[in-house]
Amino acid sequence: MTKKETKQKKLPIDPAEYEKLVQMCLDIIKNPNINILFITDLVAFLPISRATFYNYGLDKLDTLKEEIENNRIKTKQALRAKWANSKSPALQIALYRMIATKEEKEAITIAPIQKEPEEKEEAPIKQMFESLQRSMKEQLK
Repeated sequence: MTKKETKQKKLPIDPAEYEKLVQMCLDIIKNPNINILFITDLVAFLPISRATFYNYGLDKLDTLKEEIENNRIKTKQALRAKWANSKSPALQIALYRMIATKEEKEAITIAPIQKEPEEKEEAPIKQMFESLQRSMKEQLK
């Protein structure tokens, strides 16, 4: 066996059938009438079980992941376009907050945006432990 053969997972189906299944997945993802945004969405449209899908390693294929990511991007762009053209103040504010700079967000926020503390707050357990140590020292005096 070559190195390539040892790295590939031995599938219980013919490679040609596997390629047909991959093409079926791509066709479903690219179908404009179906909006596949997650792997689980895709599995629901396939004639195989979820376990079989994962056993075949289809969830790890970059081509499928990229096409699903393209669907997500298109969906986000479409939603933002609807929000921009909407008469709903809530949608317009949501879009503005997504695209605003930090200063613009602070200007429209009622409560000031908290700055990150320079030192991380100590955990309550650590504070309690230190308090116990101090009280024990005081008792020993």
